[in-house]
Amino acid sequence: MIAVAGGVVLVVLAAAGYFLMRPKTTTTAEATPTTVEPAITTPPTTIAAVAPPATEAVAPPVTEAAAPALPTTLAPAPIPSPVTAARTPPPPSPRVAAVPATLPGQRPGTTPAGKPIVGPPVTAAPNPAQQTAAAVANLLSQAQAASASKNYDAAVTLYDEVLKMQPGNGPATSGRAAALSAKGAATAARRAFVSGRTVVQTEKAKGGSVSGFDSSDVSVVKSTDFQGRLEFAMNPATVKPGEPYRLQIALVNEGKKPIKISGMTFTITANGQRSGNPIAPRSKEVAPGQRAVLEELPGVFPEANTWTAEVLVTANKGDSLKNQLTWK
Repeated sequence: MIAVAGGVVLVVLAAAGYFLMRPKTTTTAEATPTTVEPAITTPPTTIAAVAPPATEAVAPPVTEAAAPALPTTLAPAPIPSPVTAARTPPPPSPRVAAVPATLPGQRPGTTPAGKPIVGPPVTAAPNPAQQTAAAVANLLSQAQAASASKNYDAAVTLYDEVLKMQPGNGPATSGRAAALSAKGAATAARRAFVSGRTVVQTEKAKGGSVSGFDSSDVSVVKSTDFQGRLEFAMNPATVKPGEPYRLQIALVNEGKKPIKISGMTFTITANGQRSGNPIAPRSKEVAPGQRAVLEELPGVFPEANTWTAEVLVTANKGDSLKNQLTWK
């Protein structure tokens, strides 16, 4: 019995030694668990650390008295905490505003909810027509301000600039006419018609020399057969450019003999331009001490800085009377 028991113990020990000395194979369940790396996000980027390789535990030596050793289970390796690596973010790229697509029923320039799309301001190319309109509006404003301050010459100049840019511009045309009219009215208010002094002339007497004297440089003029003066009456007394008027011309006989009129000439000089023609007087003879209206001449006062009317009346054997009416 002892021998049998000893044989059984030897068989058991041999089997145990076989299992202990056999190379250890790791099953799928005993494999080191795989650590799933988290998804990388930018920025920051998370990098999962690699777990160290698993090592097998060494079994203690087996003695004969020890019970058969059971297969050793490997302990799972601890999973280290994820390590976050610092990373410098890339410089931001310039953003380009995307143009959203227009859905059916959506108005252009609005979101699907109907709200207006607010984007960066868009600078449009300069429009020549708009630039001209802006310049014209600026000049018109300056011209109106000049007229309001009674600087009519400056206003007319500004209106002329507008008409150069836009011929036929209505506000400029009417404003220019108004400025000229106001200028004429202001000028007329400060000016008046002033009559000159009547000049009486006679023809020369037949030349003759006095014995013993050199009379080559001597003029002999006979005395006049009459005395008189020319008078003017402007109606209205103050006239503006463009307004009608009537100029009355009268002759006053201040002598003792009648004045017999043979002719009459009327001349107007405006801004250096002279115009005139002979006219037939209403009266052919003016008695002593009488005043006779020779003519009433109608006209329209011109836009002029200088204006003068001149009358020449011839009578009685070539004698004459001349006078002027000047706008001062």
